[in-house]
This record gives sequence, structure tokens and C-alpha cells, in this order.
Amino acid sequence: MVSHKDFFFRKAVLKTNYLTKEQLQQLQEKQDSELSLEEVALEEGLITPEQLEVIHKHIQKEMNLGVTRELPGVVKRSRAPKKQYAHYEILEEISQTPIGRVYKARNTKNDNRVAIKEISPEEECAAIDLERFFQDIERTKSLEHPHIERIYEIHKDNDPPFFVTELISGQSLKKVKSHGMSVLRAVEVVQKIAQALHFAHEKNVYHRNLTPENIFIDSAGDPIVTEFGIIQREYDVGGIKILGTPHYMSPEQARGIQRQIDQQSDIFSLGIIFYEMLSKKLPFEGKNLEDIVANIQVQTPTPLCKVDSQIPKAIEYITERALKKDRKQRYKSADEMGQDLDLYLQGKEVINDHFFYKNFKAILAVVIVIIIAVSIFLLGK
Repeated sequence: MVSHKDFFFRKAVLKTNYLTKEQLQQLQEKQDSELSLEEVALEEGLITPEQLEVIHKHIQKEMNLGVTRELPGVVKRSRAPKKQYAHYEILEEISQTPIGRVYKARNTKNDNRVAIKEISPEEECAAIDLERFFQDIERTKSLEHPHIERIYEIHKDNDPPFFVTELISGQSLKKVKSHGMSVLRAVEVVQKIAQALHFAHEKNVYHRNLTPENIFIDSAGDPIVTEFGIIQREYDVGGIKILGTPHYMSPEQARGIQRQIDQQSDIFSLGIIFYEMLSKKLPFEGKNLEDIVANIQVQTPTPLCKVDSQIPKAIEYITERALKKDRKQRYKSADEMGQDLDLYLQGKEVINDHFFYKNFKAILAVVIVIIIAVSIFLLGK
């Protein structure tokens, strides 16, 4: 999903006419996970520091005052936040996202604090297929797991439509990992994310856009996976429509094969996140969107032990298996990946166990041949 900062930068830079839509698209293709759009624009010399100052003023003005727009099929109205959504009293605005505003609210029926996620009538959201969007939300609502964001209510007929989720106190994994994370801590976090994914996959719910931005670390230090299947950016690469976040796509996503975007795809995305947490760099990079998409399909990431010799071989093995290009060579399930991570946490063998299990028949055949050969030799004597 587009970051809040990029979302507002994109709106302001078009409003000031400093950049065209084509130039913005080029910037997005050059953008990596660590740099914002404005940082890329400055690096490329497409805007000056003085222009950036004007852009920031536009952003601040919009966030403070709200914006009124007139759109085809959308009633013109103030974007000033409402004070009440159904039986929820708005306490404060938490953030603004590409799909609308997020509020901290109080349920007047039981006094619980929740998050209200509004679907904005703004231009950027006009193309959203609301019916499909709420179908995705409804599927996620059925998931009750300690590491999956809980969705309480859906109000699709409200004006504007919104849904209610648990209020997560914490930071995104993107922010947390930027401060550095030990191997052990990374393994603990990813193992719990794998548990959450497996639970969802068992109910035929797939994330399809797993990134560090939609995983939160709560106040207890536990990961919470959010936004299962919700609003993905669409890209056109060589005439092929691909969905997701480029740096975190699976090869099948990068090829635009929608029917294959399932649990195997989520496992690959989790492998990318794990690799990045451990190495502080992405396994697949490129100068532009086309390069990134191509590299995901054909490039082999630098082995983790070459990036950092302190990373254990077992962890390198787990990451490499999750990042196999061939879906059949990846972990069969997120649970299987989670089990390997759990073995590591318990101080047990990971690689040797897999080698013996996967090659049991071959090993048995060799042992039988040796026994027969030895028997023939002894009988010959």
C-alpha cells in the first residue's frame, strides 16, 4: 500500500504542477522501500528544496482544513471529520491512508476503544470496487487469531462507508526493523507471522500484499498482520497487469498470474520480509519497476551468510527455501515454515532433519544395496 507520506506528496505535487503524472510514475518505478517519493524526486533533481517547502505547506493545509472536491458520481461535501459514526464516538484522527482516514473511537455501547477505518469519497478512491473490497473485509472478519487484526463491524451502506477494527498500540514492522533487530528477535516475530498466515490460509484467506507496512508490532512486542487482501496497487509492466507491492511480490505475482496468488505467494513475501529484517537490504532490487519485476523472477538473492557471516546456516536455509522460484520447492505451508523456525528457537537441528526426511527413501535404498553387496561378498567367501 502507498505510504501516507507518499500519498499526500503525490496529491500536492500534482496540484502545484511541479511534476506531471508521467514523472510521478517514473519516480514510483525508481523508488525502493527505504526512500519516500519526495526523497527520490530530490535525488533525481526533479524538484528543488524550495519547491518541496511549498509542497509541504500544501500538505499541511490539506491535513488541517480538509479538502472539498466535486467528482463524477460523488456528492460534493466537506471532508471535515465527522464526530459520530453509527454508535462510535470519534476521539481523534490517527492517520490518513490512500483509502481514507483512520480514527480512534469509543464504542458508546460498551465504552471500548476501537479504530474506525473510513473509505474516502476522494478522487484517489473513486475507482475502488467497493463490492469486492467489502467481500475481502468480510472474509477477514471471520479470522480470530492473536496475530491477525480483528475486524468487529462493517458498515458498507454508511456515508461514507467504514469498518471497525481493534485499536493496535504499536508501530509498523517497517519502523521497528529500521532501528535494528537481532536474529533471535527476527525469528520470533516471523514465526508468529507464519502462524497467523497459516491460520488464514486454512480458511482460504490469502494476504496477497504482505509488506512490513501492514504488519504491526504491538505494545507487548507481538506482530499483528493487517489488511488481508485489501486494496493493492496495480501496475502495468509490458502490458501485463500486476497487483501488489513490487519489492515484496512473488514470481507468480510478478508474472501477473492471478490464479496462483495464494498461500505459496504469501510464503514468498514473508521470505522477502525475513531476508530484509536479517540483512537490512532487499533480496531483489532494480533501477526501475521493470528491473525489480524481472529480478524477482530470475535473480537468486545473495546468500545471507555472505551478507552477514553471523547469520546461522539454518536461518539461511529457511529463508532460501521460502524464496524458491519454483512454488513446489517452497514450504508447502506457512505452518511448515513456522515449524522450522520453532526448531531453531528450541536449539534443534533444522537442515539435517529436512535432509533426512526428504531423502529417506534414497538413503534407505543405498543402505539396502550396501547390505546386499556385503552379504554377497561374505557368502562368496
